[in-house]
Amino acid sequence: MGYKRKELYNMKILITKDFLISYLSALNYFKYLCCCAKHGRSQKEYRQYKELILKNQNFIKQSIAKIKKEHYRKLLLMRYIYGFKWSKITEILFRNEPDFEFQKDYKYRDKAFYWHRQALKALKNTNKEEQSAIKILKQIRRLCKAFTGMNKTEKEFVADILALVDN
Repeated sequence: MGYKRKELYNMKILITKDFLISYLSALNYFKYLCCCAKHGRSQKEYRQYKELILKNQNFIKQSIAKIKKEHYRKLLLMRYIYGFKWSKITEILFRNEPDFEFQKDYKYRDKAFYWHRQALKALKNTNKEEQSAIKILKQIRRLCKAFTGMNKTEKEFVADILALVDN
């Protein structure tokens, strides 16, 4: 259970490769708990994990939805939400290609891995934009608190906020 439960509730975390890997291991553990729950064991842990997995899946889906390229979004959903193996992902993405049967373990698998790397970079970039926006909002909040104790006019205060946003 290398999955940190605190991370699931903290919506300000970045979706990184390490985060997704730990999520996949938690998803596998959850599948194990599903089997145990059918036999009457670990019902409480199963319910707790189910709630945590669903919250995290929603967070990951929201992050994936911000990626511009559709095939990147599709690949990440298949891998991290549905838990597909790479062979299945490659087949879904490229099965209509004329040379798929001959090249599925070479050309198309490599292309799927390349798309995965690029999708993770795009995910990282969307996270950076959100983090910089959060940082600016925190600075604005600090300015608002400081404004109440300063002798500035409203125009000066608004000019300070706009200067933060423009940077």
